[in-house]
Amino acid sequence: MALAACNPRQADAAPTANPVADASTRSQTARQDDGIAALAESLHLRCENAAKGSGCVSGNMDAGDFYDVDISPRCGTDGNFAGVADHDTTLLDALPVTGSKAQVAAKLSDGQFVCILATAHAGQQATYYYVVALPPASVSACQGKAICKQYGERPVDFVTQRKRGRPCTIPANARPEGDCAQGWIEPQKLDFFANGL
Repeated sequence: MALAACNPRQADAAPTANPVADASTRSQTARQDDGIAALAESLHLRCENAAKGSGCVSGNMDAGDFYDVDISPRCGTDGNFAGVADHDTTLLDALPVTGSKAQVAAKLSDGQFVCILATAHAGQQATYYYVVALPPASVSACQGKAICKQYGERPVDFVTQRKRGRPCTIPANARPEGDCAQGWIEPQKLDFFANGL
């Protein structure tokens, strides 16, 4: 019986993998991973697994001056959203840790709608959120929601963040594109949508 299993004809008849389907799956996985890894890289994070956004930190671990960072790079139906709850709120271009030269990237107005892309923790406490200011009309999950009328597109003052002359939008991949003000903000400056959209 064992010899029959080694018959070359039976081996030829074995099902083969579909290279087109496999390539499609790899491509889709790569696209998903690229969004997380690209965000981690743009935020200058060190991650155990950048493609999955796991084990990410920012700062000087040897000096004990660092943040653990959770990444959630999509602003689609399962995104995390909030509204700016303070006048003239600043977004920092980096987390304020030893050796960083955090500058004001942009200033947001009270009532600006934002998507949360990352959360920086000091211990168990969320200390900063990395947010992107969005027009609610570009977020499909906002359609017909009262909270998206209460918080909206407000005046943005770009300070050190460069503008490229493209409007801020959320395309089908639910990742912000164009001139979207973004940066780190303290939790007390935000009104979180606890029940989502």
